[in-house]
Amino acid sequence: MNLKIFSFFIEKLNKAFDLPKYDGLVIEGSSIFEDLPWTPARLEKFKRVVEDEFGVAVNFSGTISKIIDEINEKYTTAFFKNGGRWHPRTDDFEYTGWKIIEKINAENPSAVLDVGCGYNLFKGKIQNLVGIDKFNSAADFMVDIMEYDVAPETYDTTIVFGSINFGTFDNICEQMKKVVSLTKKRGMIYIRANAGEPHPNGKYIDLYYWTFKDAMTIAENIDCELITLKKDNHSRIYIEMRKNP
Repeated sequence: MNLKIFSFFIEKLNKAFDLPKYDGLVIEGSSIFEDLPWTPARLEKFKRVVEDEFGVAVNFSGTISKIIDEINEKYTTAFFKNGGRWHPRTDDFEYTGWKIIEKINAENPSAVLDVGCGYNLFKGKIQNLVGIDKFNSAADFMVDIMEYDVAPETYDTTIVFGSINFGTFDNICEQMKKVVSLTKKRGMIYIRANAGEPHPNGKYIDLYYWTFKDAMTIAENIDCELITLKKDNHSRIYIEMRKNP
């Protein structure tokens, strides 16, 4: 669950029912939205406040947790889709910007995967590259990494620039395991991880802030050798891993 959205939602619910007659009313994730003691006016005001805050239409039905998950999905999609609030900053990064093209092409890869490629800016620049992205139609395939169905060890090299950076540490580990499964033995994995800077205009994006320790732990857990670990611009971490034979 996106805790930022949950906190906002619960705060506004508590404010809506901040009257003596509602003392003792407990609202939590499992609470059924329609079962709360709404008046028509109070309900319409609450809906308007929520939809204005997130800029998406919401189905206010079911448990609070279900509604939060729907808002998170719609908000994230609207943020990252073509023409949304997110814009690439490839020019800004020292190690994970345009310089990565020459580095990867020097390996002469037969197949490269760009996970969360956004506008697919490396397409046609890095040889034999395939870009996947759940939200952006500029990708070769609009698909989440966990649903990307290709044979194991298809790719010589994999790029993960800011796309495995959301949810919990467990989410990060599971997605990185999938990345490793698609990468050939001794293949390189290049990562840009967010270490503490929120997305501009995206305060409700469910970011996970990596640490150097996280990178070392993940490399060990996914059976990779950690080659490089250093800071990049904008509170990012540059990581190079090699899949063990």
